[in-house]
Amino acid sequence: MVAIPDVDDVPDPFYSALMIGLDSPELAELLAEPAWQADALCRELPEIDWFPRRGQSSEPAQRACAGCLVRRECLEYALAAGPDLLGVWGGSSGKQTEGSPPERLVG
Repeated sequence: MVAIPDVDDVPDPFYSALMIGLDSPELAELLAEPAWQADALCRELPEIDWFPRRGQSSEPAQRACAGCLVRRECLEYALAAGPDLLGVWGGSSGKQTEGSPPERLVG
């Protein structure tokens, strides 16, 4: 039987990375959340499906995004991440942002 470690026994990602010799600014950047995410309205609305499946509406998430203080930063993040990013980001889904010029979407 495999023992499941207690949550307190599992090291954080920075510690784990240091243990295997990955001490670099790039690593810290990869593991850190963008600062704007702390102010994102979606963090306060877990009941909304931010990752709707094919055939499900993304409208509830998009409506919530319309009132978010960091909508622009979120959309810019999604555009920089590319078409493989799933879900609703900055009020748009990947399907809506694909192939669109950033200035038209962020405006």
